[in-house]
Amino acid sequence: MSKVFKHSLHKELWQWLGDNPEKDKEDWHRWESNGGDVKRASSWCFACEYVLGCINGKRCPLKWSLGSCMQSDKSEYEQWIYAKTNTERTRLAYAIRDLPVKDGVVCE
Repeated sequence: MSKVFKHSLHKELWQWLGDNPEKDKEDWHRWESNGGDVKRASSWCFACEYVLGCINGKRCPLKWSLGSCMQSDKSEYEQWIYAKTNTERTRLAYAIRDLPVKDGVVCE
């Protein structure tokens, strides 16, 4: 059985983060720890869960502009972490939501 990337949940999480820029990933209302119906993903990230602990992101199912979410402080994710305004966090959250999936990745 091949791995399946929970792409729909990834998109839902990042949509919520864009709509709620003052919040962080662990605040998402759908996590079981917040009374929701979704088990916690590795690093609160469905892409990280897909690779199960791959630290360098090379097997990440998403096509990041720099090759990885943790490539440098220029990646969309690193910019989102350190964004100073809600407007910037919203823009980056939507960009992460809309990242393309790599060829061959099975999505649900």
